[in-house]
Amino acid sequence: MDHEHGFRMYPPSMGKPQSIWKIMLSHHPPAMFDRCYKVGSVHICARCMGIYPGLALGVAVFFWLPPFPDWLDWIILLVLPVPALLDWAAYWVWSEPGTNTRRTLTGALLGIAAARNLYLHWQNPFCPKVITQAVLLLLAAAGLWFFGYKRRKRLSTADLLKGQEVSNGSSRQERGDSG
Repeated sequence: MDHEHGFRMYPPSMGKPQSIWKIMLSHHPPAMFDRCYKVGSVHICARCMGIYPGLALGVAVFFWLPPFPDWLDWIILLVLPVPALLDWAAYWVWSEPGTNTRRTLTGALLGIAAARNLYLHWQNPFCPKVITQAVLLLLAAAGLWFFGYKRRKRLSTADLLKGQEVSNGSSRQERGDSG
């Protein structure tokens, strides 16, 4: 427990502990502040910089508009989150760094989808659309996370083996190993 803030978000190896308010805005360790915008001394997550306004705008608009047709709800709930999911997967699975602008734009779409989800849940708690969105996004994210985890583990193992060959001073080909 951090005596200054009363709450430690990261192990000591990840840098200085952040206050709970700073974590709510950036939730990234200092080593990943490149994924944030810096406003004064505060770091704000680039994706959240899009999610919060998208969510606020969506909530404000959806409660004053007439009901949407079912097909439009499905598009908002299932299509708008996909760019954020793909952007996250591009980094996690394929190590594509992405940009803060892309994170903010995909975050805005995700915020609008979250607002529609909240609106539908408010109108009819745990309606099938809300549950379907949650289950499908969770399954997609879990599948991508697992795929990325296995890929990173395989690449990490390959790097370790490559390092052993270098440290031994010879490669398989030099020793006549066929693999």
